[in-house]
Amino acid sequence: FDSENPNFSGPDHPVPAIAGSDVVLDCKCSTHLSLERLEVRWFRTRYNSPVYLYSEGHDQTSEQDTAYRHRTGLFVEEIMNGNVSLRLRDVRVSDNGTYTCFVDYKGLYEEADIQLQIIGLGSQPWIRVDGHHNGGVRLLCESNGWFPAPEVLWVDVQGNHLTTLSTLTVSEDSEGFLNIQSQIEINYSTNKIRCLIRSKLLRDDQEGNLQISESDRCVAGCVTHQVNTKSVEMKKTLLSI
Repeated sequence: FDSENPNFSGPDHPVPAIAGSDVVLDCKCSTHLSLERLEVRWFRTRYNSPVYLYSEGHDQTSEQDTAYRHRTGLFVEEIMNGNVSLRLRDVRVSDNGTYTCFVDYKGLYEEADIQLQIIGLGSQPWIRVDGHHNGGVRLLCESNGWFPAPEVLWVDVQGNHLTTLSTLTVSEDSEGFLNIQSQIEINYSTNKIRCLIRSKLLRDDQEGNLQISESDRCVAGCVTHQVNTKSVEMKKTLLSI
């Protein structure tokens, strides 16, 4: 394309977005646009089922993927300045993936691909005594609502990493979020332990602490005791991707 028919481009790195938030997928051209004979089509895998379609000077919803209805739009007042970026509201795990910004301008075509990375911030983890085995105690750390799968770490009071002694179970809920269960067996010489669940795309951890009390040091068959977890503030500072 020349100056009359400009090139379109988007970011060359994934665009991160916290689940439930709004996000803008940038798609801009090198010069001003005329609204005459302009079509802007945002789609994922199916061209004929667009996430969003702008044609003949206004939104076109008849072909739109119903999962995106009432959640997408352009900055209409900025189209003539070359900004055809997509606004996507209330993002979901199912929105994760590649989007194509396809522009038909005066019969010539250009497109750009943009990668959207959804991040699910899981719940504060909690630890409970799950039983007694081989002279020790079995602990279970649980947290729900993650995406993508986080890293789980077990650390004792001396700072020793015990993660290799643990087992991890990950399940998916109906919305695509991941629920985490990590189990570990420790001996009674360890009286305090931390379970850290770390998003691979965030700087900070979610943490749960357990002080093993004398009442937990009982024979097999004792009841599960309620434990407290330590609340920590989750900072939503995203890593450069």
